[in-house]
Amino acid sequence: SEPSFKRSIRKNDTANYYTSTKTMYDMKSNNFHAYLDYSDINPTTMDGISANVLYAYWGGNTDDNVSEDFTDANFLRLPNSNYLEKHNTSDVYLHYGKAKFDYTKSFENQSKIELGANSEYYFINNDSKYNVFDSETKVWTLNTNYTNQMDFDCFINSAYATYSDNLSIFNYKLGVRAESFNRELKQLTSNKSNKNDFFSIFPTVHIGTQFDDYKSAALSYSRRITRPDPQQLNPFPDFEDNNIISIGNPDLKPSYSDLFELQYNDVYMLNFLYFSANVFYANSKDVINRTFREMPNGKDVISPVNNGSSKSLGSELTFSFAPFKWWKLNLVGTYSYSEVESESGVFAKRTFNSYNWRIFSNFVLSNTTFMSVNAVYNGKGIQPDGETEPVFYLSGGIRQTLFDNKLTLSLNVQDVFGYTYKYKNFLPGKVLTGDVFPKSQVISLGISYKINDYKPTQKKSDDTRIDFNGAGGGM
Repeated sequence: SEPSFKRSIRKNDTANYYTSTKTMYDMKSNNFHAYLDYSDINPTTMDGISANVLYAYWGGNTDDNVSEDFTDANFLRLPNSNYLEKHNTSDVYLHYGKAKFDYTKSFENQSKIELGANSEYYFINNDSKYNVFDSETKVWTLNTNYTNQMDFDCFINSAYATYSDNLSIFNYKLGVRAESFNRELKQLTSNKSNKNDFFSIFPTVHIGTQFDDYKSAALSYSRRITRPDPQQLNPFPDFEDNNIISIGNPDLKPSYSDLFELQYNDVYMLNFLYFSANVFYANSKDVINRTFREMPNGKDVISPVNNGSSKSLGSELTFSFAPFKWWKLNLVGTYSYSEVESESGVFAKRTFNSYNWRIFSNFVLSNTTFMSVNAVYNGKGIQPDGETEPVFYLSGGIRQTLFDNKLTLSLNVQDVFGYTYKYKNFLPGKVLTGDVFPKSQVISLGISYKINDYKPTQKKSDDTRIDFNGAGGGM
């Protein structure tokens, strides 16, 4: 891919300089995964036990070439303006293992218990080498200030229990999930290690009612977690461009959110039209925000820190139309009012309204040919230290099955019109504006072949199920 970036650096509303950045990014990888599944489940009651083990490996090399130029206010390159060329290579490999066990038991009074345990392990090694081109000597030089090697180990062990039953016209489910999260980041270049252990409890409550065969409502509460990624934890400097250096924070904590939801569902005209309304409130603590520090040479150092909070109140409306067997249309619209706070941002507190909508249109052209067209609009986004302009995104694809549905060919096109991502970052005494846009659309071709008709046994879909992966998901 070849994205481009345009930036203007301003101090006190006066443009100091403009830059244009071009990136050539190449990645080569190989991967392997193995999956073992066992289940002994009653197909009528869905009671029984299930267990599975997964191992996955991903290894690859990324090659990142970046050039920056001074430009005029129209982002046209100035003569002899090339002031930065860098070449960054990273060898990365990931080992991932997962073991999961679930047990379900129903009783005569329609109550049910579910018990389970889950264990996950991540190991990531990243060896990054940073080279800078000297425009005078025309020589590439290894910059040891940004060249580093890192290991990241992460264990996530959890157990859960749920109990569901009916009470008069209501159905309810109560659940709790206990999680132990242990991580260690080893900065091999600087010979430093940071180890952190976290223990968390995730309660979940769901209360619902069925008015008739078509109408239902539900009220739920869940606690969720967002974990920092390894790059946010890496304390070694990462050279972003000639003006900004980012440094990770190995002491970052996970961010926790309390989510309350009220949902109403209705089906009209024998599944011709489906409608769903959802009202939600989310309260997040220890939100990860960025801190800014200007160095004597004018460069800015960015580091993440847990010093923020956010509150959001909003609603999501979903309409699903299926007027013909060959066409289905889904419309999703979301509105929210949010309040974000930060101890380190230029703005200590910001409030804003956000809107977005999504359209998913699926067509059955024949028994073996399927097509989809998807459109997404994201409204203006606000953060304590920046904001983004609205974005419209269109994609589409077609899928063809052959040889009794054993062979599948798929063709997908992303970003049909080529959107431009516009943003502003507010730094102390500065405003950094930028445009990010791809040079071309992304077209992907997929081929798969099914060698047998094996279908794993799965539990029935249930609107009252607890998504513990969502409650404790993320890395």
